[in-house]
Amino acid sequence: RRSSSTVRTESCPCLLGIVLFCLIFFAFRRGVHHCTPSFISFHYVFLLVFVLILVHAGGGHINHSIFWKNLCSPKEGGGVLEDGALKNEINATFGSLENLQTKLNTASAGVQGSGWGWLGFDPTSKSLKIATCANQDPLQATTGLVPLFGIDVWEHAYYLQYKNVRPDYLKAIWGVVNWKDVEARFLKAQA
Repeated sequence: RRSSSTVRTESCPCLLGIVLFCLIFFAFRRGVHHCTPSFISFHYVFLLVFVLILVHAGGGHINHSIFWKNLCSPKEGGGVLEDGALKNEINATFGSLENLQTKLNTASAGVQGSGWGWLGFDPTSKSLKIATCANQDPLQATTGLVPLFGIDVWEHAYYLQYKNVRPDYLKAIWGVVNWKDVEARFLKAQA
């Protein structure tokens, strides 16, 4: 069995946001070189607010785009992990699918407030990892892991059905995992 680790990113800033901020910052800096100080200050504040909004909305879009494709009804094969490269890697890394579920559920339940639990692929070590991200921070931008399967642990994802009992939601979500999508992401990440 390979060792697995959990990556926590609650205090890790979104790298995508930093890159976008730097690009826009230097474009503004160059363009307002001959302007008054108050004009420049206003634009820098505007720029910072814009980037923060963009990071939040962009991260939410990225995470939810993956999340919805990661799910399907049991009638369409949801919850069934078939034999293949992903199942072999899960067994090699975590010992079994049940062990993966326990570890990812534990990590996801531990997210304080809003966030995400993830099964990701580490391109450096070529291994599966469990990670969490606070708020809407996208996995790859904050950890370098390629997202394979994400669990939305914001209350809006489960409150109507599970109230504030996040562990019940985490147990139930495994019955609707679209493992074909997760495996396709895994194979693409390995390539």
